[in-house]
Formats: sequence, structure tokens, C-alpha cells
Amino acid sequence: MKRLPLLLLASLLMGAGLWFGAGLLAPWLTPSAGLLASAAALLALVTGGMLLFAVFAALTGAIDFRRYGGMVLARAARRKTPGGP
Repeated sequence: MKRLPLLLLASLLMGAGLWFGAGLLAPWLTPSAGLLASAAALLALVTGGMLLFAVFAALTGAIDFRRYGGMVLARAARRKTPGGP
């Protein structure tokens, strides 16, 4: 339960970043900008939101990427060994 407030804080910070980003990209998020420009702006917001959340979650200590990264690398190493599952 210690991580829940930290995850909420990371989510709020991500939301603030997306709100700021949406303001910057507002001219490209209108119907008059065209489908390709709007899709690119939306893709930038989604990607930016994912990156912001990952950074803020790591900075607040809500997620320890070193721990989970090690788990992923260990699983990949097990798959590469001959005779493994």
C-alpha cells in the first residue's frame, strides 16, 4: 500500500504534463489540421504520456525498473538456454 500514493502522484504529474502538451499541440488537434497531423499529435501525446509516467514513477520510487528489468533479462536468458521451455 506504500506504492499507491506514489503511483497516484506519478499519474497526477503525468496528467499535468499531458495538459501542458495538449496546449502546445492544440493547433494540430483540430479537425482543420487534417487527419495525418492530428494522428501525429495524438501519437506524440500518448508516447509522451507513457514516458512521463515511467520517469515520474521511477523518480518517486513507485516503480523500481532495475528490479523488473532484471526479471525480464533473467527470463530472456532462460529462454536462450538449450533444452529450456
